[in-house]
Amino acid sequence: MLARGPDKKRGYQELGGSDSVEPLPVQVPDDGSTRSAGNNQKRMKVETGLYNIDDNRNSHTPFTFTGPQLKNIRKNLKRNIANILTDVTIPHFNLKKIVAESKNFQSFGTRLPNPKAEDEPIFNLIGNMNVIVRDNTSNGEDGKGEILAIKVGSKMKPNPSEEETAIPPDFLQSLAAGLYRFLATNPKASDDDTQHRNRTAGDASEDEEAHQEKGSGNPVPGEMRNFINIHAYYAEGNDDSIKGIKLCQGPAEIWETNCENTAHLKNYLRVIYPLTQLTEKLFQELLPDIHRKYSKVNKVLPETYLVKEEKAWFGIWTSRRMVMSTPTDYSINLKDVPLGFAVIIPLGNFTDGDICFPSLGVKMKLPPGSILFLRSRLLPYYVSKWTGNRFSIVQYICQSVFDYYTEKTRNHPFPLSEMPPWFQGRYQEADVV
Repeated sequence: MLARGPDKKRGYQELGGSDSVEPLPVQVPDDGSTRSAGNNQKRMKVETGLYNIDDNRNSHTPFTFTGPQLKNIRKNLKRNIANILTDVTIPHFNLKKIVAESKNFQSFGTRLPNPKAEDEPIFNLIGNMNVIVRDNTSNGEDGKGEILAIKVGSKMKPNPSEEETAIPPDFLQSLAAGLYRFLATNPKASDDDTQHRNRTAGDASEDEEAHQEKGSGNPVPGEMRNFINIHAYYAEGNDDSIKGIKLCQGPAEIWETNCENTAHLKNYLRVIYPLTQLTEKLFQELLPDIHRKYSKVNKVLPETYLVKEEKAWFGIWTSRRMVMSTPTDYSINLKDVPLGFAVIIPLGNFTDGDICFPSLGVKMKLPPGSILFLRSRLLPYYVSKWTGNRFSIVQYICQSVFDYYTEKTRNHPFPLSEMPPWFQGRYQEADVV
């Protein structure tokens, strides 16, 4: 059985959204016309009314937070954290043991065997709108278990309804519209032989049927169901060294192709900037110590490649991944910070699609409008079968960026003694710090 925490009530301050965003549809009919080659995504957007083929501007007003709204995010959470978030303890899980046993697989081809779909019913379902998942120790800052994941599914208020999502509806519409507009510009998309291997190399494999139902509501043609990575800072060529680290933007196909494509990218980053603001405010209140570590790293990152405004669009998570109606296989994110957290934000119009953690024996509902913080380098997970149109935005930072900070400051954001043995060995062998 999972151990659950208490429920209390306190005050709440309303966090409104911007009223400057016109309602935009996010459901796309699958009538076959979007499956032609070439301008697949542009046609998709024309069909949804998000792109006017006769208007070269095709601009829209993205959602924005006002100053008072941003202040209220942390204030509401601080006041209501005890009654908003339910503690769930995983009795058999010890984070320090997992850290000690973790391996450093440097190959992107490293795969974990996919669990069988028939095992999913035995997973404990965490259906709470807002929850903190902890290990079975008392090693956390508050004397409770170490935090493994945090789901924020609703507004920061007591007893919210299912409609009062953490990301307001007009904000969700803005994010979806911005993503569709960006896709219509045909940005560089990638394959992934680790997390999304069932969509690599052509046709979908039989394994895809275990993740996604066919049918109406999938707006992205089959050949385009993959992902897009955008890095403000990362080590060129996936460099794993800890000396002479050279950071760059990436991929070059997105940042450096031509002025028009760069403008499309920057417009999209402006659209998702409020998401950066929201997740950082939540992270700062929920995990203040780790937030401070991320902030220290961010302050050292040069503005050589990005102007101040562009750096702010990314914030403390310097990479973004857009996953477009493609299965997420059972995997870990090998390039993430070992003790850090990534953020997953689902978008679209879909049902089911739980996020499953076999090592924890749990699965979690993650509908549009919710936000999940998780230790993505230590917790293998996958997304179960869904029906409809499911996108997600993933915010993360590569360990190479933290290594850059260590090289420049000769300090480790996380104490070296708390890091996995393989990580400590990297620095001991190189006689660094």
